[in-house]
Amino acid sequence: MAGQRSCDATVIAGRMSKANEFFDAADHLGEEMPNAAGDLYVDAGIAAADVLCCVRLGVHSNWNKKSPASSMRDFSECARRDSNPKPSDHERVF
Repeated sequence: MAGQRSCDATVIAGRMSKANEFFDAADHLGEEMPNAAGDLYVDAGIAAADVLCCVRLGVHSNWNKKSPASSMRDFSECARRDSNPKPSDHERVF
């Protein structure tokens, strides 16, 4: 992946916190503001994909303005690479 950022337990916890925050905010907006809620669900998915890549590979994509398409491309690359990862310190966060 181009533009990678190394991950440690702090980065993983921070991205997971953002994913939860975006998801909770989207749930809160619910039916009152569905377009805004939809955007927040996408942001939650991007942050969650970063967490999964951090855990699997120790890196996540580091784009300033990440689009959902680029996030999914990065995540699919993360999912393809190293299909049998060795346990690492990152996995102990969960």
